[in-house]
Amino acid sequence: LAQYAPKLMDFADPTKPIEPALLITHVLLNSPASKLRTIGVGGIIAEVNGQKVRTLDDLRAAILMSVQSKYLAIKTTDNQFAVIPVD
Repeated sequence: LAQYAPKLMDFADPTKPIEPALLITHVLLNSPASKLRTIGVGGIIAEVNGQKVRTLDDLRAAILMSVQSKYLAIKTTDNQFAVIPVD
């Protein structure tokens, strides 16, 4: 994992203070996200629909707002970006 996402090694160092972060651990096969091939395992979600997110509560609130807009725009800390339609 370190070779694909070296920033993740910071989370393994107990001497470094860590801010909350939303780490992508899985992308379901044949899901809209997997078909886009822009966001993947090891990425850290920074924004959803332009709203900064750092915790699961932040993420849930942003996702609820996406129901009205019919899309989910996700940006990671390494500036990967994906727009996924929401049904």
